[in-house]
Amino acid sequence: MVITGAGSGIGRSLAVQLNQDSAHLAVGDIDSESLVETHGLLSQDSKVSLYTVDISSQRQMWSICRGSDCRTWVGGYFDQ
Repeated sequence: MVITGAGSGIGRSLAVQLNQDSAHLAVGDIDSESLVETHGLLSQDSKVSLYTVDISSQRQMWSICRGSDCRTWVGGYFDQ
């Protein structure tokens, strides 16, 4: 599961809840410090990848799936 805005608010809450449900997560936020805070709330026994990313940049968004295991978590790219 890819979650943007995971550094705070709804994104953080969603990351925490899905982590408790044992989801594999690729979480991103433009603010790396808040992203690290979110990571501290997540179980260290789960698969979580962190990305400092600006969602207005298509190149940065593609880097999440290219740089993580999320392709294998979902069985490949969804748009191909």
